[in-house]
Amino acid sequence: MYLLRFVKINLVAFFLTLSLAAAFANTDIALISPKTGSNSGSPVFYEATATSTCANGIAAMRIYAAPHVSAYTVNGAHIETFVNLKPGTYNTVVQAWDNCGGVAKVPVTVTVNSTAQVSVFLPADFNSASPAHFAASAQNPACPAGIAAMRIYTSWGVTPYTVDSNKLNAYVVLKAATYDATVQAWDNCGDVLKTNFQLRSSGADEDSYVYTDSQYGVISQFDVLASGKLANPNGSGNPPQFPSGLGSTNMALDPGGWFAYAGAKDAIYAYQINHPNGALVPVQGSPYSLSGYDFIFSDPAGNFLYVIYNNFKSIASYRIDRSSGALTMTASLTPGPLFNTLCPDPYGQFLYAGTSTGQIYGYKVNPDSGALTTAPGSPYAVPNAAGIFALTSAYQYLYAGVTTTGAPEIDAYEISYNSGYLSAVPGSPYSAPDSGLESQSVLADWLARYLWTANETAGSDSFSFWEFDIDGYTGSLGPGNYIPVRSSPVFELAEGHAANVVYSAGTTCGTMTCEAKVDSWAIDGSGLLVHLSGPLSTGTQIPTGIAVERGNPQ
Repeated sequence: MYLLRFVKINLVAFFLTLSLAAAFANTDIALISPKTGSNSGSPVFYEATATSTCANGIAAMRIYAAPHVSAYTVNGAHIETFVNLKPGTYNTVVQAWDNCGGVAKVPVTVTVNSTAQVSVFLPADFNSASPAHFAASAQNPACPAGIAAMRIYTSWGVTPYTVDSNKLNAYVVLKAATYDATVQAWDNCGDVLKTNFQLRSSGADEDSYVYTDSQYGVISQFDVLASGKLANPNGSGNPPQFPSGLGSTNMALDPGGWFAYAGAKDAIYAYQINHPNGALVPVQGSPYSLSGYDFIFSDPAGNFLYVIYNNFKSIASYRIDRSSGALTMTASLTPGPLFNTLCPDPYGQFLYAGTSTGQIYGYKVNPDSGALTTAPGSPYAVPNAAGIFALTSAYQYLYAGVTTTGAPEIDAYEISYNSGYLSAVPGSPYSAPDSGLESQSVLADWLARYLWTANETAGSDSFSFWEFDIDGYTGSLGPGNYIPVRSSPVFELAEGHAANVVYSAGTTCGTMTCEAKVDSWAIDGSGLLVHLSGPLSTGTQIPTGIAVERGNPQ
């Protein structure tokens, strides 16, 4: 009897605790698309994110096309998908559940018509930060064979993204300007459909968080203040930390700011980013096993993750589930050389791979599958190169950090917009300081104004930056400017989304141990870097990557 009473009391206490947690957890949904009351074709693009004060976060989200009619469900705090709906008016609902029993829902009334058209769901407003999120679908009920392809035009003849589908979802890098944009579709009956609209890009976005990875499999998180200064969210001691796998090599964030990925020995670690506090929540199914050390790089359009694996011999394409962040391998190739770095062009149309023996391999990316086909002229032999240690791009230019039998150098190339062919720019190659030979030690400003590289003087702890001006018309580099900084090496560099701050990860060594540190640097009017904050300890050793999360994910 006593035991039965004890069990009953404890069950009551358990359910009371659960009820109190649910009662005090505040769960909200931010709806990005569609706008309630919208009238469009099908499929309809839905994007929303959920937040909760529940300590264990959001469990799942769902779209209801009608009461008790589930159209789509995802585990996690983000939905980004197209839903097929027949013509009619729907009182749809987006709903979220947290892990404390809390529920939130947002009603969205949409009307679906049967007009032949291109429906543009995003950008939802005239103003947009870069990269701008484009989402659209196309339909023509009079053509039974359906839609063949869709394309984004940001101006006459400028086509940063094309897909063979009736739906389009991609991010596009845009400088600050007003654009006469078009989303165009072709059906399989010979018809052309298009929607024209104006878009003003601010060319800038805020930064919220900086993440650094380490060789011992720990990701450390830092807050970015409005000034560009870094802060430890924990105040003192170690910052928030998340596992990334032993032998972790680097990390990447998707351009929308929703997902983070870390490459490690034999696995890829995938996370959703919890935006209220920056915490990394493991994606269901992560880590993803893969043979050999992994180097990962994110597609600028947001749909694929590219991975060097198989002990540096192979390159794979993984499709990113735009709701959950889950990965599915879609293509793989093993051309023979040993790869050590990757870099897409800023639009994600081409992918370039550097080898340890001094070649650059170029590939055209299939936007539907992520499959890679060899670009004209590939592989490109780099004169006097012993190896390629870094690749970085800015609009139509690609820059390679190159090891030679003498001093390191930077080779500059113009990317052919149509084919991906690489042509050396005037004056290339350029003398460069010893950068520590890290994959992120050479950084091109995404506005194509400046290029920076770290300098660690051989045989000493002397450290500095070198800054080069980029000629926006030719891609050539001006004379390097020496920027003395401090006495601890930096190996990893990343630029903020507003193009006014550079973040760095490096190492400070004592007599017995080394400690990884992060700093932030303001970009002055001439491209020189002025120290803002740091060094802040990551609580780890040997940094292997740095990434910046945008403040307004979309």
